[in-house]
This record gives sequence, C-alpha cells and structure tokens, in this order.
Amino acid sequence: MKSLISLSQISKSYGAKSLFSELSLTIHENEKVAIIGKNGAGKSTLLKLMAEIVKPESGEVVGQKHLRVAYIPQSPSYDPKLTVAEVVGGKYLEHGGDIDEQSVAVSTSLSKCGFENQDQLVGELSGGWLKRLSIASALVIEPQLLLLDEPTNHMDWQAIAWLEKLLISWRHSFVIISHDRYFLNKTTNRTIEIGQAFLNEHLSYSLPYDDYIVKRSQYFEEQQKLSESLSNKAKRELEWLRAGVKARTTKSRSRIKGAHELFENLNAVDNRIKASKTKVSLGIDESGRKTKKLLEFKSVSKSYGDKKLFTDLNYIFSPKTRLALLGENGSGKTTLIKILMGEVNQDSGEVKQADGLSTVYFDQSKATLNLEDSIFEFLAEGSEQVLFKGSPMHVASYASKFLFTKDHFYLKISQLSGGERARLQLAKILLKPCDILILDEPTNDLDIDSIEVLEDLLAELKTALVLISHDQSFISNVCSQYLALEGSGLWNTYADLNQWLNSKNKISNIKVDEKKNVKKIKKKAMSYKDKKELETIESDIQVKEAELEEINDKITQEQDPEALRSLAESLASLETLIQQKYKRWQDLEDLKS
Repeated sequence: MKSLISLSQISKSYGAKSLFSELSLTIHENEKVAIIGKNGAGKSTLLKLMAEIVKPESGEVVGQKHLRVAYIPQSPSYDPKLTVAEVVGGKYLEHGGDIDEQSVAVSTSLSKCGFENQDQLVGELSGGWLKRLSIASALVIEPQLLLLDEPTNHMDWQAIAWLEKLLISWRHSFVIISHDRYFLNKTTNRTIEIGQAFLNEHLSYSLPYDDYIVKRSQYFEEQQKLSESLSNKAKRELEWLRAGVKARTTKSRSRIKGAHELFENLNAVDNRIKASKTKVSLGIDESGRKTKKLLEFKSVSKSYGDKKLFTDLNYIFSPKTRLALLGENGSGKTTLIKILMGEVNQDSGEVKQADGLSTVYFDQSKATLNLEDSIFEFLAEGSEQVLFKGSPMHVASYASKFLFTKDHFYLKISQLSGGERARLQLAKILLKPCDILILDEPTNDLDIDSIEVLEDLLAELKTALVLISHDQSFISNVCSQYLALEGSGLWNTYADLNQWLNSKNKISNIKVDEKKNVKKIKKKAMSYKDKKELETIESDIQVKEAELEEINDKITQEQDPEALRSLAESLASLETLIQQKYKRWQDLEDLKS
C-alpha cells in the first residue's frame, strides 16, 4: 500500500512527562485507523503531530506531496457571530479553494452534514451540531486524510448513526480516536494502541477493535514467555558475573557487555508487562438501604410550553434497577433526571421517594470541577483523609486507585486531560453513599480500559443505576432495562438497545390519541390474581434476597469443592429469579396504572 504520512523517530514531551521517544509509524492509503490507549498516553498529541499543529522535539513527519489533511478537534471553537456558511467558506479558501467554486463547495459540504439553513449563526448551535460543523469544514477541502478526535462526544443517536455511515462509505483514509468500541468495530480496519506497554511505544494490527483485542492478548502472552526465558538466562549470566570472571579476553568482555544488555532487555520487557496491567481501581460507597421501592413515578407528566416531554410516565426504581434512559437530544432525559432528584417539579402525577433517599449525579459537563483546585484540594477538601465505605483512607491511597500519583496531587485541574478530569470527578462522586447513582455520559473522555473497569464496578452495584450514554457497547454491557422518550409526550420500554434502535424509524407511524397524547395500545386488564400478586411481590423479593445473603455467607465458609459448586449453581439460579421478580413487579405496576 502507498504511504500517506509517516512519523519517523518522533520524540515529544509535555513538561517532565515524556509521551513518545523515537516513535515510528505509517498511515497508508485506504486505511481506516482507530487510535486507542490510556488517558494521557498521547493520542490527541499524535493526531496533532500528523496535522502538523504541534512539532516533535526530534524526528520528522513526512507526508505525501500535496497531501490534503483535515483535523477535527475534540471541542471545536468558532466565532459565535459567524454563520455556518462563513465558517465552512473560510476553511475552503484557507486551503486554496477557488473563490468562483466556493458557494457550491460550501453548500455541498453543509448539506452532507445535515445543515438546512446556511445562514444559521454558530452561537445557536448545540455541542453536537458544532461537531457537525467541524466535520463540514473538513469535508469542504476534500481531504485525503481525515483526523478525528473523539467525534461522537456530544453527538445524539441520529448524528452518531449519520457519522457511522459517512465513515463506512469514506473513499479515503482516516484516523480516529474514540472510546466507543461498537463504533470502532463498525468503521475501522486497523487498530493502533499507543502506550509504554509496547515495544516501539505502539502495537498495530490491520484489524477492527474486537479482533485486535484477541491479537493483543496473544502479544502479552508472548511477552510473558519472553520474560520467563530472559529471566532464566539472566540468572545464569548473573551467577557467571558473581563468580568474579575478569574481563581479560575479548570473549569475556563481550559476554559481560551482553549480560548487561540482557538485564536491560529483561527490565524493558517486565516494564511493558507491568504497564499493561496498570488499571483504574474503582469502588462505590453504597448506602445499604433495604427498601425495595426507592422511588416511584406515578402518571408523571412534564411539558415546556407546547412541547410535551413525557405524559403519564410510570416507573419503579428499585435497588436492582439498571436503567438506560434513551432519546434524542431535547427529548427530556435531563428534565426527567432533575424530577427524579427533586430539582424540578412535574406538571402532574406523583413522585414517591423513600425516606432519606440519597442520589448521586455524574454531570457530563464537569461543571462541578473548580479548575483552580488541585487534585488534593478537590478530593480531600482540606483534610488529609477521605471517608470511603465507612472507613478513613489517606487521600493519596484513594487517589492512586484512579491512577493519580504523588506527582499529580498539586497539579491544577486545568492542567489535566479530559480523561483525567473524568476520572477525578468519578473519584469524587464515588465517595458519596447513595441509593440511586445517575451517570450522564460517564464514558466521554475515558479510555477503554477505564470504561471496562467501570463496567465491572457497575455489574457489582447494589444501588439503583440510571444511565444516559451514546456508547452502545457500554449500555448493553451495563443495563438490563431501557426507557425511551420518543417525543410528543410518548415514552416506551424496550427489551434491549437494538430493539429501540430498530424501532426509531417506525415511531412516526404510531397512532396518537390527540386527547391524551399517548399511544393507542390496548392495555390488558388487571385480573384479581394480578392484584393479589402485586400485594405480596415486594415481600417475596425480600425473602429471596435474604436467601441470597445466606448462600453468599455459606460460600465464604465452605471448603468442599463439590459443595461450593452446588452453592454457586443455587446462587446463579436465585439471582436470575430475583431479576425476574423485579421485572414482574414493574409489569404489575404498569397494569395497575
């Protein structure tokens, strides 16, 4: 394949932190490349080096002659007083476009990106439409290499689906940074991971993400075998050196030099293996509340002016709730959360809270971060210790769980990367005991390793979870319930994410009762048997959860392997039964309303 751009022996640092030292890689024609790696590994810097926005301290970036490169940053910024046509037209002329063809090129590019009004002011655009504008500004120069840094952040479902189709049909090469594994699998054919865990500071296979992960695992198995082989050889050489052999001959001098090189190689391999295992260690302080009905929405409705967000919404939030809140931007997801938290009042209906209910909210805007605070000040609030799960812990120990070292402690938050800020905010909210954890786009800016650790944490969570996210893999791995706000006051529940995505094109065909503005669905009448079941189902769940605790206690004490296997099978069956009962409880409440 023909080379488009090559980085040769690149070194780059920020302050005392070295990102790359002698990094070399090449992007070829027709490659659709995913760049992944831990927060702070230098992914965004790598794109800026390719775009020649930043310069390396040593080494060189060599591009194909007359190569047209377009760079789309994480957070594009434009003069709010300009129109979208002026922004795109300015980029067109900046790259040597013909002024006589400017109007057609601008119209074509804006149309591809969904803009209907070319005179719309930049200041009127949402975050998702600003991202579309940056893509339009890139397309207008017809780039041969497109560089995209977290393009799906702040996009809604419709925009992500549009971008996915654009990249799948893209005729040239692109390089994309993203944490959305589903998106990467759909759009890319090569994966490059940046980091100190790899020889030459990166690992690359011409494979989409899921297939890359398999090869990556094989790579570290080989590194482990290499470490064991080098370690055995190093022991023999160390014994030889300790024997006091003098470097009298050329042969012995050569062996001494080789032994020291061997030790250096072994140390390098071991450091790579260690770097591959460094992950965030998350935990959450749960309130331990025994109440089975934490919060209930009963016929809740909310409108703003003539815009109906949801009508007659009924939902029960229990400790087993794992709810994905779905809907396009502006559908009312944030308003629903504010009603849940008691910050906004509903127009009608009832919100019943358990006494002393505690909710914790992760805000995607990171508005709770004071950029002038240090990490130490933000976490400890003037103390040397934090209270985690009821026990005091030194702030340094707690911060280290989120990969913050002593070198980070007195850095201002303004000096942190987007991913580091996201980790810091998670560290803060996870200190608070809660009954309902609300996460609004928690994966924005997080690296994939941190997302997977967060998934593991949420799988063990005993509090209720309400999640807003556009990361399809994350939602599917974490949630078991799906509530969608469909527009015009309509809402619905779905069995899984794909069911909702497949239904989105059919929503407009659903008949609406103009009087009540709800779907015309013939509801099954509640039988006498259903009523009796509803009266007892909460106590039934309590009994089954008590049995679950007993089995867990037995497992911690049991030594016999056969008995342990039997207990584990009983535990799995009981957990499935409890999940089914919670689902049945929700169904019965829906019938009653």
